[in-house]
Amino acid sequence: YSRTQLVDEGLGYDADRVVVYLRNLRVFLVVDSIKVTRSSWFTFANLWHTREIVEHQGSSFLTRYDRVGGENLPTGTKLNIVFPDVWGEKAPGTFPINRHGQEEVAIYQSVSGSFKPGDRQSFVTVLHPIREGESLAEFRDSVHLVDSDRPHDGVAVEFVAGGKAHLVCIKTN
Repeated sequence: YSRTQLVDEGLGYDADRVVVYLRNLRVFLVVDSIKVTRSSWFTFANLWHTREIVEHQGSSFLTRYDRVGGENLPTGTKLNIVFPDVWGEKAPGTFPINRHGQEEVAIYQSVSGSFKPGDRQSFVTVLHPIREGESLAEFRDSVHLVDSDRPHDGVAVEFVAGGKAHLVCIKTN
């Protein structure tokens, strides 16, 4: 578990990132939460980068890095990036980008609008390394947010890994 906070009085928002690593399951949950501190029009985005999108289904991207800069990386592992909160305003997308002197792909979710003090916005990302030959479908298809009557106070993510259902709750307020 790791929590990082950023206060930006000039831009008018506070940001909070929580990373939970479930070691035995090889699953990372990343929750980026933003609290607006002044009225304005904002665009908030959640970005992840890769060298290649191997497979894309809905809000899930199976990705692979073969090298960073001039350094080749070990093969045999891919990273499944899942956005479980894909309400209409946060539909995922991609765009090409040059980073580390190489062509890459940015995978994102974004939301734009007029916000007032106290408004909150959260992005949830589930990262799951997949070994060569390992099944992707069970995990990918099981990841979802649990409905809440107070969605801006926290998030709950449910998924199946290792043949068992898991629920992780993270406070965002």
